[in-house]
Amino acid sequence: LGQDRTAGKGITLRKNGEKVFADPLGRLPGGNGREGRLLQEDDGHLYFFYYQETRKNGGSVVRNWFQVCDGQPESLLLPRGVTAVLDACRTGGKTVLATRTTNGGRNLTVLRGNESLAYSTGVADSFRNIHILPAGDGRFYIKGETVSGSQVRPVLWDPEGMPTFFPTGSVILDFLAEPGHYAYLSADALGIPAHWIVDGNGQSLEGRNHYISSHCSRLESGSFFLALTPYDRTASPFLLQDGKRQEIPLNGYLTYISITR
Repeated sequence: LGQDRTAGKGITLRKNGEKVFADPLGRLPGGNGREGRLLQEDDGHLYFFYYQETRKNGGSVVRNWFQVCDGQPESLLLPRGVTAVLDACRTGGKTVLATRTTNGGRNLTVLRGNESLAYSTGVADSFRNIHILPAGDGRFYIKGETVSGSQVRPVLWDPEGMPTFFPTGSVILDFLAEPGHYAYLSADALGIPAHWIVDGNGQSLEGRNHYISSHCSRLESGSFFLALTPYDRTASPFLLQDGKRQEIPLNGYLTYISITR
């Protein structure tokens, strides 16, 4: 699945090189998916979401959203009052949308099938960088940031919609979730990975290391895997599994973790 990087729109889904679906006006959330999740499998079917932009006579831009299942598109009918779709996913046989609404005030409104739930953002003025994290068994977490004036706080909503607010100024590089477990990786003010947590327990990270992308961390059966590359080019990249370090003798960067059983 990709988007034309020259035009900034126009998406194509290919299977074994053969075109399965294309929309010359389509746009992918986050460009080409910096969060690492655009293609999603649920109940044996392959899904992804995209949108088209149209401009009204008054100059305002409207986004029309679509869900594609196994190459077949379906327009998403949004309830009255939804002003923006912030993220979308498919889990447990239902479509989940994180939205901004006219009647939600400061709260994040989450649509799951025919359900509509308001997720509290506390005393924040607004919120941003919202992403849904499927956690298996139809459950999901949501991560984002709340904004109060110039103060920004990371926040994680659990599958019941209860928020955990992190200290102002902290940086959460990644949240990960699976049935019964969650993990996150935090950074210092310079964006250097500093701490990892699994189910409330974790360790500090020593030294200055590159965390290339979300592909460099995995949560599997409650174990947290993290691939880091030291700034010091004389040192080898390394893999952490629940804090146990394994050096990787490579003259380069670790860019991806894949776990097989």
